[in-house]
Amino acid sequence: DFVKAYQSRFGRVPDQFSALAYDAAGVGVAAIRRAVESGKPLTGQTVRDALANGPAYQGVTGVTQYENGNVRKAPIFITVRNGKFELF
Repeated sequence: DFVKAYQSRFGRVPDQFSALAYDAAGVGVAAIRRAVESGKPLTGQTVRDALANGPAYQGVTGVTQYENGNVRKAPIFITVRNGKFELF
């Protein structure tokens, strides 16, 4: 769905940076929602806490989660087979 929407809007296939930026925005929005839902005042600290303590985020590039202030994300491996990129 992401690729189709991106192509429709920009007229080209998204690269990995577009997909990562899309997921980064999604992670941020999800953290802001959790901070608001916590009932605490919306501050940088409450958003940071929601980000650090939130559940894993399932995005277009896979699962993203934070652990001890660091991003924890499985690498994606790509190979070229018959002139085309393939995930493996």
